[in-house]
Amino acid sequence: MQQRLFDKLSTASAEAFRNDLFDVLDKYIDDHEDDDIADFDFLQTIHIDLAKDKLSLAEIFEKIELHITTKGYDQVNECFQELSDVKSNPKYQTVFSDDHKKNSQPVIHEPTKIKLRGQIGNFDDPKVYRDDMVRLMMHDFSQKIPYNGRLIDADPFTMLPLNEEELQMDSEEQRRIAHSRRENALLFAEIDRVIAEDTSGHNRIQILVRSGPHYTTLDIDKKNRSCFIVDAVDDSSQYRLHQIPDFSKLVDKVFYVKSPMIPSGKSDETMKGALQKDSSSCSVFALDHSFQVALNPEVHQWLESNAVPGSEQSTTLYHVTWNQLPPDMVKNAQSTTVIRHYMDSNPNVATQVMALTGDNKSGHGLVDTKETFKSVIHGYCDQYSEGALLEMMKVTTSVPETSMKHSSDDVGTKGNTTQTFKEKLKDVVVDEKKAPDNLPFNLGN
Repeated sequence: MQQRLFDKLSTASAEAFRNDLFDVLDKYIDDHEDDDIADFDFLQTIHIDLAKDKLSLAEIFEKIELHITTKGYDQVNECFQELSDVKSNPKYQTVFSDDHKKNSQPVIHEPTKIKLRGQIGNFDDPKVYRDDMVRLMMHDFSQKIPYNGRLIDADPFTMLPLNEEELQMDSEEQRRIAHSRRENALLFAEIDRVIAEDTSGHNRIQILVRSGPHYTTLDIDKKNRSCFIVDAVDDSSQYRLHQIPDFSKLVDKVFYVKSPMIPSGKSDETMKGALQKDSSSCSVFALDHSFQVALNPEVHQWLESNAVPGSEQSTTLYHVTWNQLPPDMVKNAQSTTVIRHYMDSNPNVATQVMALTGDNKSGHGLVDTKETFKSVIHGYCDQYSEGALLEMMKVTTSVPETSMKHSSDDVGTKGNTTQTFKEKLKDVVVDEKKAPDNLPFNLGN
């Protein structure tokens, strides 16, 4: 290995070199403090080492050499080479040996991949927003089935401060109502905009609405002017969306899933049979539900026949229960009690449910779905560049085809063996205009 020029410096020259290096680092850190610079933390560490004056130049450069040979040869080199530019002195030019330059690789900075892998790395963190994962999974769905996905961030429309008119109202109740109506009007105008500007050629749109870190599925049928809302938690977070017909110019009615009250087997005789029990799996439930609903081209027609009004007077709000939906819609349930009640209500599909839930093991279906999503996301990150991924995440809609392959097998089965969700992601292709022979939404009649 060649000897670098700074190793040959006299004591006085080495001290000058050290001071020059400190000055360059000092300026570089000040200039780039607010930038997203690779190796920035490491540069600050070296800057501190120089300031403390406890390590020799040789010891400092041992740290630098270790960093560039293990982490990559990138911004660290760029920063130190500024020394030769600033001082215009050839003795500063060989900060790194040619061997180190040859044997270390540039750092490849891929922020999109880092975010994607981070969003699937810990599904237990309720504070993580998983928008990138959602968009890439939507793209993946669009390559396998007729799927027209959109993601709407509700926060800009629903986390607004009171305006002057609202502040001047007499009572807190008046302010609350007026403020809520203004937020609703803005959110539903955004949903209308997404519907109106859709030029995909599809009649249906699968929209995931994110409010904070919570995701809810909306399936829009443009011709039927209806919206199907699926929310695995089934709490008050989705009630705002029930008001779409009151504000929308393009949606006249809402269907939603209402969790049935079921025997709890505990001191409280009944419990709400919602699928989701944690606060961190919303995106997984919502994505999976959007996929399952998109598989059925006639779900809104089925809802017209099977949903019941929210009240005797209601002409815009109707509901079904989880017990009326097919096994793939409930397989991710985090409660064995909910699964057991579902099988009691639908004994004809009990075998399929047991296969999907690992004999009704708590969270089995959800774990399988999460692992599938992880595999898909890692596959895209391994195969495609940053630019390609960003482009895919913009395009979440299938290209309509006049004749799409349609299997004669029942959706959800392959021969006599129940398909896993992963197999469906690979194999299921349906005709958007033709319902499968065995319609998935055929329960509850």
